[in-house]
Amino acid sequence: MGTVNNADIADRIMMELTEDETSVDDSRFFALTPKRCGASFIDGSNYEILSTPSKDFYLIRIAVERFEGERRRSETVEDFVAITSGSETRMISTEREESITSSSMDMTRSLLEWRAAEGEDDGVVFMDGGLENPFFETPRLDTMCGVMKVSRVSTGSIAKRAVEKGLDIWAYALGEDRYVCRFNRFSRLVLEAETGDPENLNCAPYFSNDPLLPGYPFGLAEAHRRAKIGAGDVRELRALLYAKGSSYVELHDFLEV
Repeated sequence: MGTVNNADIADRIMMELTEDETSVDDSRFFALTPKRCGASFIDGSNYEILSTPSKDFYLIRIAVERFEGERRRSETVEDFVAITSGSETRMISTEREESITSSSMDMTRSLLEWRAAEGEDDGVVFMDGGLENPFFETPRLDTMCGVMKVSRVSTGSIAKRAVEKGLDIWAYALGEDRYVCRFNRFSRLVLEAETGDPENLNCAPYFSNDPLLPGYPFGLAEAHRRAKIGAGDVRELRALLYAKGSSYVELHDFLEV
């Protein structure tokens, strides 16, 4: 076999992607006007601590960043330990313990993110990802706006048409409550967003002017940074369990995290 020619492969992939591009309806475009507003930004992460034959243990972290315009008002970072056994998950934080039925750890984390959103009642609530409701007990709020790092649709033809129309900061309606957006005129980022009120989209460009990552709301970037669980967090937990004599933690389990 010969050496792979990356340029040829890239050209072939681009041809395949072109075939999948979305047909564009010009009437679905509308301009966005940056609007100064109060906003909360929410993100979360989870990391496995250890696994046993009957239980799995995870660390979950939820971060909320609150801004009034560009001024940070406050922030909250809360850690939970989630203990799963079958379809039941017990969540433990410094303030409470409860049991829920959840099919995955991602769903458990999503529930905690939604609960954090319900507690924010001052301005738009931006969440990382879509607004798929993980449980019926959590209502969908018109003040919520989900912004996805990875779109579920092909955005190339939409972005190309926006350039042809001379649009700078814009949104394109995909369907009910779903949009493709560009939040900064100097950015190549085209993001998918979900919201019950398209007026919320006008707040996103105001928060998307960070020169390090133009086009992405910097509040979400900050929430992502604070929610991220580092290797050191889990290493310390595993080391403590090892020191306490846990037979499920071996030396390399915390030395090589």
